[in-house]
Amino acid sequence: MSLLAQTPRFEVSDADDFAKQLFGLEIVSPTKQLASERDQNFLIESSRGQFVLKISNAAENLAALSAQNEMIAKTATRDDWSGQDSVQ
Repeated sequence: MSLLAQTPRFEVSDADDFAKQLFGLEIVSPTKQLASERDQNFLIESSRGQFVLKISNAAENLAALSAQNEMIAKTATRDDWSGQDSVQ
């Protein structure tokens, strides 16, 4: 079965519940679903700031998920991140 056939299909209300229950976030404005090819991403605005909740595809390769997590962690620590930098 292809990755696209196993794309997660959660509702915005599910994302809000995950954010509240798993991360203790207080949602302050409507959560938005973001575009994604084979996983699901939600923009969550909370009393602690903006966050992206990523729900990975269960069929995704673990090495690919690990690489994504490393990139997220690296960019999250950059003070000068503008989204315009090229990957080196």
